[in-house]
Amino acid sequence: MPRQYFTAINSPIQTASATQITGTSEADLLGAATNAVISTPADVGLIYRLRAAGIMTTPASGATTITMTPRWGTTTGGTSLGASAASATVGASQTNVPWQLDGTLVIRSLGASGTAVASAVLTVPPAVLASQVVAGSNGNVTITTTSGGGFFIGMTLGGSASFTMTTQYCLLESLT
Repeated sequence: MPRQYFTAINSPIQTASATQITGTSEADLLGAATNAVISTPADVGLIYRLRAAGIMTTPASGATTITMTPRWGTTTGGTSLGASAASATVGASQTNVPWQLDGTLVIRSLGASGTAVASAVLTVPPAVLASQVVAGSNGNVTITTTSGGGFFIGMTLGGSASFTMTTQYCLLESLT
């Protein structure tokens, strides 16, 4: 008999947008209040789906890139699950442009040397970027699940401190 899956929402309803991120170093895209926190998993084979959306404003120069780093943890110091390459140069002077993020995290084993794989795709209009930003694991990544963690999305807006992103909603679903 096939395994039966149930969907459960793990994140609280976001009543306000997350804090806008800016600058040229990796920052928490989802915001501390809305971070996709996962309590200690009780079983292997856990699958989480992350969906987020918001707006971005690009600098006047346009000579900047985006790098996305999905992580296991709750800060930029968490375990990298496979950073994207730096994107192509973004379009200049785009204001309040919508973006959407879709990610998946699969926890394959538990413990101090647990394993996981993940992927994440950032989609923006072609006026901002000609293609999607894609990040993810190229094999098992060792994570520690003994104290829980989170599906953290770090974003590096390279080249200009006037490049901004704001998360307007974040939804984390458990698919198991």
